[in-house]
Amino acid sequence: MQTASHITLYWIRIAALITGAACCILPAHAQVGGTGTIQGRVYNPINQEYVRNAEVRLEGTNQMTFTENDGSFQFSGVPTGEAAISVHFSGYNTVKESFLVTPGQPVVREINLTSTAGAARIKDGVVQLQAFTVSTEREGNAKAIMEQRRNMDITTSVSSDIFGDVTDGNVGEFLKYLPGVDLDYVESEARGPKLGGMEGQYVGVSFDGIKTASADANRGGGDASRATSFEGFSITSIESIEISRTRGADADASSPAGTINMKTRRAFDRKGRRIGVNFSLNFNAEEFHTRKTMGPGEGADYKFKPNLSVEYSESFLDQRFGILLSASRANSYTEQYSFTNTYNRNATAADPRPHVIRQISFKDGPKFILKDALMLTADFKATRRLVLSFNAIYTYTEGEFWNRDFGFVAANDNANVNNGRSRVGGDGVLTVIGTRAPTGTVHNVAQVNMGGGSSSKLTYTRTFAPKFEYKLDAWTIDGALAFSKSVNNYEALERGFSEGEALNLPSSWVATRPHPESWEWTIRQTSGPDWYDLANWSGGTRVENSAREWATEIWNAQLNARWVLPFLRQWPTALKFGGKWNEESRDNNNQDAWNIWRYIGPGGDEMTGRNATTGVPTITTSGSWANLGFVAPHEFDTGTTNAMTVFNLNGVRGMPPRADRNRIAALFKSDPDLFVHVATPD
Repeated sequence: MQTASHITLYWIRIAALITGAACCILPAHAQVGGTGTIQGRVYNPINQEYVRNAEVRLEGTNQMTFTENDGSFQFSGVPTGEAAISVHFSGYNTVKESFLVTPGQPVVREINLTSTAGAARIKDGVVQLQAFTVSTEREGNAKAIMEQRRNMDITTSVSSDIFGDVTDGNVGEFLKYLPGVDLDYVESEARGPKLGGMEGQYVGVSFDGIKTASADANRGGGDASRATSFEGFSITSIESIEISRTRGADADASSPAGTINMKTRRAFDRKGRRIGVNFSLNFNAEEFHTRKTMGPGEGADYKFKPNLSVEYSESFLDQRFGILLSASRANSYTEQYSFTNTYNRNATAADPRPHVIRQISFKDGPKFILKDALMLTADFKATRRLVLSFNAIYTYTEGEFWNRDFGFVAANDNANVNNGRSRVGGDGVLTVIGTRAPTGTVHNVAQVNMGGGSSSKLTYTRTFAPKFEYKLDAWTIDGALAFSKSVNNYEALERGFSEGEALNLPSSWVATRPHPESWEWTIRQTSGPDWYDLANWSGGTRVENSAREWATEIWNAQLNARWVLPFLRQWPTALKFGGKWNEESRDNNNQDAWNIWRYIGPGGDEMTGRNATTGVPTITTSGSWANLGFVAPHEFDTGTTNAMTVFNLNGVRGMPPRADRNRIAALFKSDPDLFVHVATPD
């Protein structure tokens, strides 16, 4: 019994201590009979937008808050009588406002910011206004500074206004300027982000906190297929981008490297009706003119492309309902040249040269990129406390590329005395000699390979996200339900061209260049059939088609609550808790190996039978597209780089011909009976 009494007395003391501490912490004005509420919105008349993340302080107290996305703020429990607040936003004058607070009644006011850049000077009693220029970069920097100041995590927040128009609407073209952000590139395109030295599959990408789906068949399978590809969405109508490098409890576990969140523009951020139109022309430095020239395909086309974006926003019902609708088309032409020297660096006693070029490769890959984007954001203030929102985003991207390759092979990548590195003539750096013997197993490697693939990469991405936010005094409750789906597939024959041809021509050649850092090679044929006659090239009449499709689907639901502790106003403290459900599914298919045919009509390959087990046709690759006159009118080209100068066996300067991929596809479509399916089943 004595022990129980001691325990009871112990808990009585603890309760008394907690009660005393609470009485000390509670502000003195809580003991005053009546209190009221101060409410308001902060507005920037320069860009006609309501300002989020402005710092608002209640004078004479330690209370401080930041404005919300719609520029609103609120102080509750303010003692009746005279009260004053101050509003601070980077790059603007501090604004002070006085209020008369009455018991139980909110005092509401809209506060306008004034820029320090447009401050007036007084001289001899005359007010002189300085020259004032509206600068989107300045406004964007101010937003970024205040965004980072408010955020408790380690973040980089950047307004999309800072860098102006972005090529192809590609978010990567924007992010590449930011510190600590690395990018994956596929040829000329920024494809995906890296943070903290970690690969792209560990970086989360979202719109307004909602994870967006991404599908990219070019990434293949495995972990890399989880990485986000920027071609699935556009930077159009993105207000700012926030990069978070620290891990909060509400972050996805699949994004340990950090997250990139794109915040959309909203009509609630603005006042009145706004219509914006942006038109531009995109030129490529290699084709800086307005006439038609050959490529990317087998015909002539304009290389300058129009770009257009339209944005409409308006608020109705006394700023209670806002809608923003944007549409854009980005269009560009890209030259993609790639020149590669493949070395063997394994010196031997018989061949002590430290490194030897065994193959020289050239790629001409012209490309058209088209991106259409639609976005709708709507916000409705249903009650004083409840806001309902909806996001809908759709993006369609089409990238049509015509990769055309030539590879000059001198030796295999080994030390074999018959066909390895020692068979490379010259010094192997400035002069590379590939010698092909007419017959036998010695000197039987030197040849020229013709390859590369043409395809159209299509990506469709759509995201729908209804959301709500409810505020009750110190409580803020928000939630969202989202669906996002992205589909990526490759097409070739469906777009009117074959994917490619794999041809080769055994022959001898000599390649020279002026110095070791030069990419300007002069290549002369020294033996073998004439390079300039397509009929001399081996490989037959093969037809390929692209058949890859990647699909990603995400369902997401989340509910969050934030409570600002009312008894710790001296030290602003909030508790946040909630839950999230995320389901992500992927359906990846690659049937490229199955989409192979042989033309067996007049002038084509010969079918001599079928495999008794698999049923696959037995083909003699004796045909040539030259027999049908299918010689490409668009010659291989390295532009102004002067990378590849070719002379044939007769000393004539020119370029080896290629097969016409458009005419091959047209024949495949018009006379399918002249083609036989030759893929081997698994």
